[in-house]
Amino acid sequence: MFEKVRYFIASTLNLSPNMIKMDTDLVNDLHINSLDLVELICLFENEFNIVIPEREIRNFKTINDLVSYMESKKL
Repeated sequence: MFEKVRYFIASTLNLSPNMIKMDTDLVNDLHINSLDLVELICLFENEFNIVIPEREIRNFKTINDLVSYMESKKL
């Protein structure tokens, strides 16, 4: 799952995949703003055919948070 999440983030934000590790902070390390995050969440929802409630999105601070959430949905 990590590889898929890393790929989507790197592609969407035009970043090097090498910048994205499990402990990478979305805001402090990748400078993701709220609009970027919404775009990524929509992408994940479409790609994995899931719905991510807004209350969950606020909990995504690191790549690990995203990956753990996706894995909890058994994707």
